[in-house]
Amino acid sequence: MTNEILYENVQASVDNAILDGADIVVAAGHTGILETTDGWKSTDIIANTSGIDYYIDAHSHETIESAVYKNENNEDVILTSTGTKFANFGVLTISGNDAEFELVNPDNINIGELSTDARFAYSSVKNKVDGYNE
Repeated sequence: MTNEILYENVQASVDNAILDGADIVVAAGHTGILETTDGWKSTDIIANTSGIDYYIDAHSHETIESAVYKNENNEDVILTSTGTKFANFGVLTISGNDAEFELVNPDNINIGELSTDARFAYSSVKNKVDGYNE
């Protein structure tokens, strides 16, 4: 697949989301920046598409709480990346036209404040990751 085909496919997905009524488009990718092939980096995808508002990234394990990159229309896209090996949860809070990213260390979460479903999800994922890290 060429870079152009990648961008065309991402753009088609973004366009479809907007046609389906999305007011905000959040892209989730496993692309990264460091040690990623040129053209396939999250920053390359942002620069060669339009309509993405927020990009949540992984793959090359950068820890980026919030960075702004320009899309092909010179509009701001906010990028976040949670780091490696479950070092952080990425939290995106959208309120009206404002958004805030926060990286939260999973060991600092008070699970007693979470709903039953959230506690179950947190524990399931945390146990698997802890097992892999051991």
